[in-house]
Amino acid sequence: TTTLGVSGLSSTNGVANTGNIATTTLGVTGLSTTNGVVNTGNLATTTLGVTGMSTTNGVANTGNISTTTLSITGVTNTNGIVNNGNIATTTLTTTAGATVGSNLNVGGTLTVGSGFSVGGATNTISNGSRSLVVDGESVRLVNGANKVVVGASGIDLAGNGAQIILSGANASLVNNTNHGVVVNSNQTVITGGTTSTRLVLDDAGATFSNTLTGGAAKVTGIADGTTNSDAVNFNQLQTLDKRMSAGIAATTAMANMPALESDKTFAVGVGIGHFNGTSAMAIGGNYRMSPNAVFKASVGSNGRRNNTTYGAGASFSW
Repeated sequence: TTTLGVSGLSSTNGVANTGNIATTTLGVTGLSTTNGVVNTGNLATTTLGVTGMSTTNGVANTGNISTTTLSITGVTNTNGIVNNGNIATTTLTTTAGATVGSNLNVGGTLTVGSGFSVGGATNTISNGSRSLVVDGESVRLVNGANKVVVGASGIDLAGNGAQIILSGANASLVNNTNHGVVVNSNQTVITGGTTSTRLVLDDAGATFSNTLTGGAAKVTGIADGTTNSDAVNFNQLQTLDKRMSAGIAATTAMANMPALESDKTFAVGVGIGHFNGTSAMAIGGNYRMSPNAVFKASVGSNGRRNNTTYGAGASFSW
């Protein structure tokens, strides 16, 4: 037929039509081929082939629909759709695989029960500033200034200036001031602070620096060193400096005690010394053991515990 008009329920085993079918309800149990369908009711079919424009209120299909253009204004359930043209629908539910060679425009909900394949060079799903882009190089998920890029060489995550990059031997985590951690095969660099303190870890060791001036950086919070390979903190250095100053001052006091006079046998003397803000006192004695031999002993201290020095000696002359 060229035109088939059905106002009530219609059931047929097969329809071959080169014109239009206008119907409120058409039930087809066999193969149907028609140039166009205009329907305000439902189409129930196992196989429907449409070569031209089709407009229907709803399709319930357990077989396949092969069409160049299918426009559906109601709910559509079908086992499979193969389409080389366009599908425009408010709700499309497929329980098997769906392959779209051109454009798929869905105004409502798209539910795919099995697989969904998109074959374009660049495929985009967008909603305002939010989008999902798939092309031959990467998959990009974008939400305003925030994005995730998955490519063949690695993963790039960025959010409001901050960025995470993972790529083979290289990895980095930096904020919008370019501070963070950068790792490559040769070294790891950590930066931070308003004046950019920098720590480089490589085969040469650990190096601190100020990236603005190139000078040294201060390291704080170091515990007292207790083993040979431990670092020494400033408190330990100050303690060592005080003890060394006390020892030098005591030695100076011992050295400044007068010597034994040539015609005397025994002498006792005292001395004082000062070094680097520390003072000390020494006491000692000299004894002439023979006309050619003299023995000397002394002790010095600045009055603090464990800061006492001792010394003794003898001289022989002829």
